[in-house]
Amino acid sequence: MPVPPSAALGTDATLLPGDSPVVIKSGTYMNGDIPKGGSATVIFIIYIPEEAEAMLIFPAGSPVKAEEGSVFIGPVKPGETKTARFRASVTDKIDSGQYPAEFIIAYTDEYGNQAQSKEVTVGIDIGSGPKFRVVSEKITFSPGETKTISISYKNTGDATAYDASARITANTPFSTISDSSILGDIEPGETVTAEYTVSLERSAIIKPYGLYTEIKYYDGLDNLCLSDELKVEITAKETFDIITAITNPVMVAILMALVLFGIYYIYRKENRN
Repeated sequence: MPVPPSAALGTDATLLPGDSPVVIKSGTYMNGDIPKGGSATVIFIIYIPEEAEAMLIFPAGSPVKAEEGSVFIGPVKPGETKTARFRASVTDKIDSGQYPAEFIIAYTDEYGNQAQSKEVTVGIDIGSGPKFRVVSEKITFSPGETKTISISYKNTGDATAYDASARITANTPFSTISDSSILGDIEPGETVTAEYTVSLERSAIIKPYGLYTEIKYYDGLDNLCLSDELKVEITAKETFDIITAITNPVMVAILMALVLFGIYYIYRKENRN
């Protein structure tokens, strides 16, 4: 039978997803010849994926805990790459190293059933963060002295301390005129120096003392942190100078005794003559 010239011959129908998140489950359909004014119905099977969920699971007893165990990452098209970001916390006492966790993707499959990917073991690197040590030489003071001292801090940790500032705490018999210093960013292995103006009471006992200092800084996640207290060793020792000598009660008594003895000696000598 001849085919009318107005007919569409050997018609194929294909459905394309375009920019939509749907997945086309059917292929191309052959509709055959469609005469002029006629129509054809084609049924395609499509799947609309739901949002995928990424999960990070740490083993029982791990010092690392996920604050949010799952993160929604949205629809994931074939061949597409997406990033899941998790917030985790660690215990105060933990060694630097790599700690294992299981990474899983949970999703709805093409039949509407809940499914998940195979577990993948990943390593979470844990560092010690910024750690500080005082590396200054020993400092000496004389009773009654006021001077500017330099304290050097070294970042012995494995992370940068951002926008750091230091402060020193003075206890009797010490007092401070300036007790804080801005240090800036301190990278691992870097040493920075702060200056403070400190006074020692004139009545201070001659012995070793300790002042305490600490550093306030921001970590890589912009959290405000405070270092452990660090000890600064200071030794009080007597130094001779004329001001100290003439104001020391013992020295004053000795001088007065010498003066009186001198007067008495002169008086006795004149009487003999």
